[in-house]
Amino acid sequence: MIKNKLFSAFVVIFCSSQILNAEDFKYLLDKALKSNSNIKSSEMEVELAKEKGSILTRYDNPIVDFNYSNYRLKETKNKENGQGISLTQKIIPWNVANDKERLSEATIKNEVDKYNLDKQEFIKELSIRYTIYAKSKSFLEVMKESHKIAIKVYEISNERYKVGAISKAELLQSEIELMEIKKKKDELNLELMSNYYDLIKFAGIEETQNLDLDSNYKFKITNNTSLEKNPFINAEESKKEMLLAESKLNSNIIDSFDLTYSYSEEPDQVVNQIGISLPLPIFNTKSEESKIAKLTAMKMNLSVNREKHLASIEYEKLIKERVLLDNLKIENEKVLKLQINSLEMLMEKLKISQVSILDIHNSKAKVIQTMTDIVSIETALNQNAISINYMTGEYND
Repeated sequence: MIKNKLFSAFVVIFCSSQILNAEDFKYLLDKALKSNSNIKSSEMEVELAKEKGSILTRYDNPIVDFNYSNYRLKETKNKENGQGISLTQKIIPWNVANDKERLSEATIKNEVDKYNLDKQEFIKELSIRYTIYAKSKSFLEVMKESHKIAIKVYEISNERYKVGAISKAELLQSEIELMEIKKKKDELNLELMSNYYDLIKFAGIEETQNLDLDSNYKFKITNNTSLEKNPFINAEESKKEMLLAESKLNSNIIDSFDLTYSYSEEPDQVVNQIGISLPLPIFNTKSEESKIAKLTAMKMNLSVNREKHLASIEYEKLIKERVLLDNLKIENEKVLKLQINSLEMLMEKLKISQVSILDIHNSKAKVIQTMTDIVSIETALNQNAISINYMTGEYND
């Protein structure tokens, strides 16, 4: 009887991959991505960057100038009229136009990568918070099973006390154990409620009372071992390209010039003129801006290379950690089976007064401890998978 109950708990808590509804966490994630204000704000930044890029690359409007003149000839004192029109257009040299286009594209890509980074960090944090919620829910399930066993032990102890097989003190041990487990169960209920509302609050969704989340979702990793899609590195790379493009644009000695055409009619002549107006780079050759561009490139390359190195080390650590966790889970599951068998035999002996109440409590405590250890290992495996998926950009669209 006891063994069946314990194995039932084991199946529900640790072997739920066969019965889990994987849509539950995905439902939460889908709702969160649609309703979270920070994600929406990042999406708007991408649209803003596109509009700013259009402003950067567009041409200025031409300037039209009209004039009217009144002439008075000295010799004849006669009055004559004249009029004219001029058109001025600011011209962007082709190399500057290319630099502006490059900066526009780099700025948009930087905002897209920042959006992806914000989104991946949000998914990662939401996933971690879900595992914390799931862990507390699984702990509660373990404690419920412990409570059932404690009730059974107390019932057997009470029957033995009635026939004089055990002392009042031994009966009190079972009663105290039962009360302590109930207290622990209430504490876990409180912790579960707190973790649930923390999860919902972070997700930014309005549903609270009616959202029933399971605790069995398993996060899996793919065979992707490349860090090329790492969201943080990609964001740093695009930031580097944007700063380089900005520095390159600012280092152009002549960034624009004015082209003017004018037509005027005077009393004795018609004048057509075309002219160009541009700065002479005598005092400002923008050599400083050119140096800034080179220094910026060197600085950003150092930063990106450092992040790649750190990411590579972290990824290697996570892979090795996962192997150890898998092995630790297997060992704990083997130990748990032996502990359950031992507790079953002790429970049978308890019925015929061949074992003390203290031995039962100690054996049960070992079973519960191992079950909670396995829950912790499962949580660590899920969090490990979440971190690996983030490192490899697995969440990227």
